[in-house]
Amino acid sequence: MPWWDVIPKIAFFDNVGVQDNHVEPLSDNELQEYLDKAFHEELTSHDLVQIITRSTRNQAVSFRKVAARVRDVHRGKILTYSRNVFIPVTRLCRDTCFYCTFRRPSVPRGKEFLSEREVELILEQAKRLRVTEILFTNGERAEERYEGARKWLRNQGYESTVEYLYHLGMKCLKMGLLPHVNTGALNEDEIKMLKETCASMGLMLENVSVRLTRKDEVHHAAPDKHPKYRLRTHHLAGKHGIPWTTGILMGIGETAEEIARSLDVIRRLHLKHGRFIQEIIIQNFQPKPNTPMRNVPAPDPEYVMFVVALARCYLPRDVGVQVPPNLNRGYETAFIHSGICDWGGISPLSPDHVNPDKPWPRERDLLTITRENGFHLRRRLPAYPRYVSPEWLPERVWETIKRFNLATPEGYAAK
Repeated sequence: MPWWDVIPKIAFFDNVGVQDNHVEPLSDNELQEYLDKAFHEELTSHDLVQIITRSTRNQAVSFRKVAARVRDVHRGKILTYSRNVFIPVTRLCRDTCFYCTFRRPSVPRGKEFLSEREVELILEQAKRLRVTEILFTNGERAEERYEGARKWLRNQGYESTVEYLYHLGMKCLKMGLLPHVNTGALNEDEIKMLKETCASMGLMLENVSVRLTRKDEVHHAAPDKHPKYRLRTHHLAGKHGIPWTTGILMGIGETAEEIARSLDVIRRLHLKHGRFIQEIIIQNFQPKPNTPMRNVPAPDPEYVMFVVALARCYLPRDVGVQVPPNLNRGYETAFIHSGICDWGGISPLSPDHVNPDKPWPRERDLLTITRENGFHLRRRLPAYPRYVSPEWLPERVWETIKRFNLATPEGYAAK
């Protein structure tokens, strides 16, 4: 069936695979067994499927409580965030995802990319606002689809978007700003190039489901969203020791099994490659006007909290779990008590260009919410504190951190 007929409805939650009316809720004994395994990091991927498909709302709350305990034991009463600026280097993209408003099918000639001067002006503003993280995002491989993008790059002396990003990264470092690049699926040479100027990098896995790339599914017109390319990029990031951000996107037609498999793959990659994944973002789909999925409802917030909790319980304890606060206004306290440890990037300057209708919370409001729930709010760099060291960061980045005094001895943002 096409995606518009299979809006996920997992277990007893609304808006989340087709509901099986014959599924039996977890028994009291099963629930307690799974809760114990969750606390002790002993859940299997099969357990995850059973928990997601058979838990009632009340049982889901029990997992959220365990996840919060796990977070408190291993990370203490600290929630983190990064003060950033979001720079969309180009909105041209060779992919067409059914939910995306970031992509532009065409742009005026000569405006295919932000110019170096346009980026410089943003960086100067960022410096004045004491921003540390520069989030560079772009459409996937615009130059491979658009002649205008190829010409723009050639006219500026670059062979590819990645080469231009490398140049912009060098500019950031000279100003005492730290790049975090989310530029899509990459090959090994591209990974190695960008690593030299980035404090961290990332790529949303979204889901490992090949099914979602088939005809009439959400990623059917997005070749770069095929899991084999996303996973290859993750593998290369781990191979080269890059502090890495990944994530899953909920509400795009995924099933319980596909969520469980996605979390399991992330866990396996992290353990295989020297614990390089610093955080996983649990991002909830938001319907947007003028997209094929404009009438698809967002996933049930309680269901998202449930998956956040399971991610916290299932993944190694050194992987952070983040939710974007601008996509979850009014539910911040509930997410804190579902096991999150991070709010992601908050910008005093730029909107969320992926979700422009969802403004960032003010930092002082986030501070108030965090304190009211008994936590301390700490600002971090693009790399999580445990990765702020010469063992993880490339020489240029580490020298920038030291020269501009960007980090505390514990690895948090110094100013």
